[in-house]
Amino acid sequence: MTRIGTDLFCSAMISVEIYGIFIIDTRCYDTDISA
Repeated sequence: MTRIGTDLFCSAMISVEIYGIFIIDTRCYDTDISA
């Protein structure tokens, strides 16, 4: 359950990173790399 939720959240966060606001994405980015 958490995996799917985080995956969707990560996807949205990564999209923001492209805009130049990966500050919040950093949290998800770290988890994404681990996964």
